[in-house]
Amino acid sequence: MKLLACFALCDRDMKTARRVVLFLFALLLLHATLPGRAFAAIAFDVAGTGSGTGTTINIVGPNVGTGSNRVLIVGVVQGNSAAILTSVTWDQLGTPQPMTRIGQAAFASDVRTEMWRLVNPTSGAKTLRIVSPTSVGVVVSIVAYTGVDQTTPNDTSATATGSVAPATVNVSSAVNDLVVDTFGTKENLTTKTPGAGQTQRAQL
Repeated sequence: MKLLACFALCDRDMKTARRVVLFLFALLLLHATLPGRAFAAIAFDVAGTGSGTGTTINIVGPNVGTGSNRVLIVGVVQGNSAAILTSVTWDQLGTPQPMTRIGQAAFASDVRTEMWRLVNPTSGAKTLRIVSPTSVGVVVSIVAYTGVDQTTPNDTSATATGSVAPATVNVSSAVNDLVVDTFGTKENLTTKTPGAGQTQRAQL
């Protein structure tokens, strides 16, 4: 079995920072800081990947920077769609910061993708802990951004599943929003290519 986690980013007009959007081909929309506030545009900070198997999985995350208005987005792909993750926590071995699930999708009993978010994550290469009710194998993408609204960082996620190419999903966004997606497949060895206007941040 091969699981692919493709964390892709699609930038729109980001003259001022607002929010973020998600995709599961789950998709999430991130927002820059609210209108009227003088913040920088949403900017990519750092990305990392990891994998593991079990009910409690620890992954060393990327070295998150110290920029202002930080948000951490984690995409998790696993091959048991019935196993909804119990929790995802950043800085598990220091000052644990529980993350919030913001999107999820499953295709039949083959593959499941979830997206999690953390506002103002602790800087540094911290430990990410994933807890599942049953033993699962996961691949994980961890991406940090700066300039994201800390009160309303994202919209509701949009999801899509299927077994034909290309994989697509529709999402509503606005000027200064940033679209972020996580894409997962099972038993598919072909390399996945992001669509036009997307920047791939991680792949396993």
